Amino acid sequence: QYFLSIHRNMNYAGCGVETWTASECDEETLSLAESVQRGLAKVGVQRDRGVKHGTHESAASDYYVLRNTDMPAVLIELGFLDNR
Repeated sequence: QYFLSIHRNMNYAGCGVETWTASECDEETLSLAESVQRGLAKVGVQRDRGVKHGTHESAASDYYVLRNTDMPAVLIELGFLDNR
């Protein structure tokens, strides 16, 4: 089982897709994140922003949904709502 949390980003200057993991993740989670990100990048709709760890504020902190999940979990940002 995997936990995928799907979101839309916001930042007037941002564009692209990115996949987040917890700051400290295991190999299975990292593999999941890389696989998801490769698939999104392959579609080619937006810029590939890569796999990231932690949060926008700090690589040492974690998003709530990733911090409170007991299975491999990723947070996917599918583009920016406020930027074409």
